[in-house]
Amino acid sequence: MRTSDPNAFRSAEAGSAVDWLGAHGRSGDEVGVIVFSDEIRALDPVPVRGNEGRVKSALADRSNLGGGTPLGPAFDRAASMLGRRAAATPVVVLISDGVPNATFVSQRTAIEEAVRALPSGTRLHLIAMNGQRVFEPVRSHWESAGLAGIHLVDHLQAGAISSAMAAILSAETGQAVAVGAIPAGTP
Repeated sequence: MRTSDPNAFRSAEAGSAVDWLGAHGRSGDEVGVIVFSDEIRALDPVPVRGNEGRVKSALADRSNLGGGTPLGPAFDRAASMLGRRAAATPVVVLISDGVPNATFVSQRTAIEEAVRALPSGTRLHLIAMNGQRVFEPVRSHWESAGLAGIHLVDHLQAGAISSAMAAILSAETGQAVAVGAIPAGTP
């Protein structure tokens, strides 16, 4: 997500998923946020209920975006955050174009190393934002990394992230989450 994006639907719609978790999630569910680009900014996991505003504010932090996708440092931070939690099943949702372009190793190696940094048993979902089809060349690298799911968003439009988040929440909570249950974000 770049500060020059004409549409800020990613953070708004991910914020809608936070609202859904606050209303329908299990007691004790926690959400943390990592925003990465030139530097890593994070909100350590907090209980969703009662902290929806803090989490959505962290999702909307666009102050340092636009410098690339440093997956390794971002996943290291996620591993650190998850390692301090006693979550039954840690889940990571990455909203990105999926291309690790801030690295000195091959894209395949960057993806494999990033995924290996996560604690064992972590379920990783990727919402691949690629209106310009930048994800396809690295798709096989992600598929071989053993993700729980890849959700491709071809066109950045209202409802795109919401649909993917509904599918992820359905899979991870065991509850049927209708696409309309997570409203389309408005930047």
